[in-house]
Amino acid sequence: MRLKWLLVFNAVVAAVFALPAVLVPGLLFSFYGMGAGSAAAQFAMQLFGTTLVAEAVITWGLRDIGPGTTREVLTLALFLEAALGLAVSLVAQFGGVMNALGWGVVALPAVFTLGYGYYRFLRPEGA
Repeated sequence: MRLKWLLVFNAVVAAVFALPAVLVPGLLFSFYGMGAGSAAAQFAMQLFGTTLVAEAVITWGLRDIGPGTTREVLTLALFLEAALGLAVSLVAQFGGVMNALGWGVVALPAVFTLGYGYYRFLRPEGA
């Protein structure tokens, strides 16, 4: 997979999750077996959704940027976000916070950690 397609995939995933996170956060909580959530939890989910909107825009725009400092910095940031998200998701999943669908929440940052790690550290030119 080329870096461009990883970025496009990231943009689509971020956009797909951003809309329900912002518009119907309680639905996402119940989908993953976490109940409707308190007003504070729903606010946190909405705030998370707004960052996903930014991530969708950034990754969509980054798909056509050639090698250089900008792409290196942003792929490093995306790698760190994915790696930390993977760690937090694993703790939550093993802690029983989410139902079986929570493994999807674990799988996505795992894919992005591997992808961005590969393009940032093993193949930084991003062929």
